[in-house]
Amino acid sequence: MPGGQGNMLMFGIPHFDKVGHFGMYAIWTFLIFIALAGYPRFSKAKAFSTSVLLGTITGVALEYGQYFMHQGRSFELADMIANAFGALIGSASGFLFFSRKKY
Repeated sequence: MPGGQGNMLMFGIPHFDKVGHFGMYAIWTFLIFIALAGYPRFSKAKAFSTSVLLGTITGVALEYGQYFMHQGRSFELADMIANAFGALIGSASGFLFFSRKKY
């Protein structure tokens, strides 16, 4: 959805869109971690680093893509940070989930 600078105010919280960025990347990288950890060639550590790296690079690339678009999208460093932090937390959650699960 096109948007302007991240000045969204919801529930009295400024920049609430960062919660959305964080949440989407956390869920996405959690699922990526679970998928990668299921392969015999991927250790949990490799699945963790790969999912964090993939999530972070994707978040940064999409933000830079918005920088060059002229259709109402905006580039924000804070969105990149929220994406990367979401990727880190989502992958860490997957690591913890997979560690506790008995196979």
